[in-house]
Amino acid sequence: MILKKTLIVCGATALWLSSCVSLQSQQLDSKDTKKQKTEPVLTSNALVIFDKTNAKKENWYACADGKPAITIEEGCLKASFVQAMGDCFGIFFDPIDVSTKPVIKVKVKYKAGTSANTDKQVELLAGFTDTSKNKTYFPLKNVLVKENSGFIEYLFDYNIESKNKNENFDYSKVNSILFFINITGTTNISGEISIEEIALIKPTK
Repeated sequence: MILKKTLIVCGATALWLSSCVSLQSQQLDSKDTKKQKTEPVLTSNALVIFDKTNAKKENWYACADGKPAITIEEGCLKASFVQAMGDCFGIFFDPIDVSTKPVIKVKVKYKAGTSANTDKQVELLAGFTDTSKNKTYFPLKNVLVKENSGFIEYLFDYNIESKNKNENFDYSKVNSILFFINITGTTNISGEISIEEIALIKPTK
């Protein structure tokens, strides 16, 4: 899978990497990844990509078939994983211009696996995919989601990157948000990530 090749290039130096822009085609194993797209809802302050009102499994995909396992429960997206190291999943939608709202706001919580030595926190990273299947994600934008902390909002700010004209990525034609699990950490990460809401907002500064 081409994404895994990207992770070899980027992940091998991920601890020292400040950014990564993949211009390789995003080939996904799942056959039905584009069966449906979610309909973003524009509010006064945000563009809501996902919440309890439009929680449909068909809008989501895993980068490898069945890994992580994706379900919708009580209006939340749940991604279950075992010893994840750069595992990824995402949500499709009709192409939109994110240049005015380049900050991904995600309301998420983490439940660790049953193994006694699995970490009680997990790294989560979010990035964009454009209609040409280019991906942009920056490992240093990782956030740590602690177990049993409830749903907390995390921000992934791409304001500076969206203004970078030298970057070969089209922020005016984004059609997917891609999530990475434990892209720079250890392999002993197992558990479940729950996402209650995803929205795009304007920069806070």
